[in-house]
Amino acid sequence: MHLIASHSSDGLVGPILNRGNGRRASFTQKKKSPALKKPNRDAVLQQIETTFHGNSLRNSHVILVTAKQRFHDETGTGAFGTASTGVKARVSYAASYFDGADRLTGVVDVGTNGGSSYTRPSTVPSRSDTVLVTTTAYN
Repeated sequence: MHLIASHSSDGLVGPILNRGNGRRASFTQKKKSPALKKPNRDAVLQQIETTFHGNSLRNSHVILVTAKQRFHDETGTGAFGTASTGVKARVSYAASYFDGADRLTGVVDVGTNGGSSYTRPSTVPSRSDTVLVTTTAYN
């Protein structure tokens, strides 16, 4: 794995953990924060965790994205936890589903999943008021 850093003019720094095969596995975004009373005043603002399915570049798909966004009043440092533990963050989830021909067939957005962790089911779940599902059919 390789660590790559990107910088922007507004002070945001985006270190990227690369799996070595050209695909990003996780991403964090941080900014200098005078509110933190530490010599290193970088505050991570957002952390994205990506889960892949498949071993080759051709057959690998993103099947789950876990996005963590720092609470505005959080002063802790380190990797994000949840809304109630560790470095507090809003955690949201989105899952993707593919058919045998590697075509996208479903996208599921559960948002914060009511504050509970989310485990991606093996098949597209049913739609509900809290599970937003988009499906695509091919003929």
